[in-house]
Formats: sequence, structure tokens, C-alpha cells
Amino acid sequence: MTRTQEARGSVRADEPDRPLQVADLLGVWQLVEIREFFSDGYARRSRGEVTGYLTYDAEGTASIVLGSVDRLLLDAGTFAVSADDYTITHEFDAAFHPEWPAVPFVARAHIVDDTLTLRSNPCTIADGRTLLIRLEWARL
Repeated sequence: MTRTQEARGSVRADEPDRPLQVADLLGVWQLVEIREFFSDGYARRSRGEVTGYLTYDAEGTASIVLGSVDRLLLDAGTFAVSADDYTITHEFDAAFHPEWPAVPFVARAHIVDDTLTLRSNPCTIADGRTLLIRLEWARL
């Protein structure tokens, strides 16, 4: 459910009625799709090509497993929730991808029913474009 701005008659889907809480995330989530948006307007979707699971526990540990036919990504570490701006900061201690442990993964989180959407902060990639990643997860 989202907060309605009655004066303007609009709904902002990125502002939940209440702050995000750790309890909202606990459990196992299955990847539905990954979407990548580039600053030049190009976008792509990884639906069905990549499968994965994301797990959050009450002690503040997160783990993620993503895989496709030719690649496997494993990460584990801690997470923290910021209720003020609806973000989750993931600090990965162990990772299959060597660059990931050094850089926290910060994502704006939104939960509707049993769907978790994580939207990364924009980052600059090697070719100079800006990339934003959106991951959609279904609660198991």
C-alpha cells in the first residue's frame, strides 16, 4: 500500500505508508527478474536467463546466489535498513566476484504484498554510461 497525495491526486509508489523494517525482509526471496537501465536510453531485462535466491535473517546477515548457464555469483555478508530513505545497505564479506566485497551495495527497497523490489544507486560503468539496476524478488 502506498501513501496517497490527495492534494495532487497522485500516488507515489516509492513511499510506503510506514518505514521499512528488518522484519519486512526476513526470509527467502526468489529472483523474478533483473532490469538494467543505461543513461543512453538502452535497457535490458534478464527474465528467465538468471535464477537466484536472496536470504535475510534476524541477525543482520544476507546471502545471495545468482546463476545462469555460464555464470554463478555467490555473496554473503551483513545488511542494514535505513527507515528514513527506504534503503538497504549490503556489506558483502565473501563474494565470488572479486570487486564486490570492497563496495557496499546500496538499494532503495519497496515491498508490495510478497514482492520485493531493489533499485540500485546509479553507478558509472567502464564505457562512461550510468547504470541503474532493478531486481524484483518474490517471497518464498
